[in-house]
Amino acid sequence: EPVSDERTPKQIVQWLAARTEVSQPTLAQLLGVSARQLQRWLSEGEAVQPEGEDARRVRVIAHVVNQLRFVLTPAGTIDWFGWPRADLDQRRPLDLLDDPAEEPTLAMIAGAMRSQLAG
Repeated sequence: EPVSDERTPKQIVQWLAARTEVSQPTLAQLLGVSARQLQRWLSEGEAVQPEGEDARRVRVIAHVVNQLRFVLTPAGTIDWFGWPRADLDQRRPLDLLDDPAEEPTLAMIAGAMRSQLAG
């Protein structure tokens, strides 16, 4: 499982960068950090990694991307966060990322998209 709890936040950020094929500034913006901070997280030579709220956000995004990668292009999995959705009262998934209580909602919507493809 690419986003399992056994993986460190640093490993998950590295997986996201490789999997999504978007620019570092684009990924950094979704993660809510500067491009330089993302570069530090990605660097094998630096021990720094996401912690606290940053680590939570990385894991939420990675779990959603892991579901969406079966139905969207790599870059599309990142674009998805910016799309207003009827099932979110025209809010974007991006708008829910800062609220831990919304994690199940995001997971459910991403999982439903995957299930629709299978169905």
